[in-house]
Amino acid sequence: MSNNQLLWRATNEIGDWFSRLGGSNRYPGMVESEIFLYIACKTLDTHKKSEFVAEFVDPKLIDFGKGAVIKANIHIANITATQSELNQLLSEYLNHYDKKIQTANEGSERWSVFLSKFKLGGHVGQVLPRVFH
Repeated sequence: MSNNQLLWRATNEIGDWFSRLGGSNRYPGMVESEIFLYIACKTLDTHKKSEFVAEFVDPKLIDFGKGAVIKANIHIANITATQSELNQLLSEYLNHYDKKIQTANEGSERWSVFLSKFKLGGHVGQVLPRVFH
């Protein structure tokens, strides 16, 4: 399975969980960007030994989505990539979902802070290498 497929499956595990029963599994105030933020932060934490989940992710996402989060984490752990490949993978992921979030107006403040912390010149791809140094 490709790294893109693993990220997609991880995202789908959590997205599906919070969409079940007409969205009744969502915690109060949850917006769509929380899912993408978790996936990006957990991928960095898993492969670069960072602590972005603790810094950026609402703990309610993990509490309310435990089973789905565990499944997503397995997909993320199976990603195999060099630093450069991981940078490209996450750059594409963040850019794709940032466009989706902006269109749907589903971005959290945490998502915006996460992106702004890493964006330079408006291109996520120019930023993530800073995370890896």
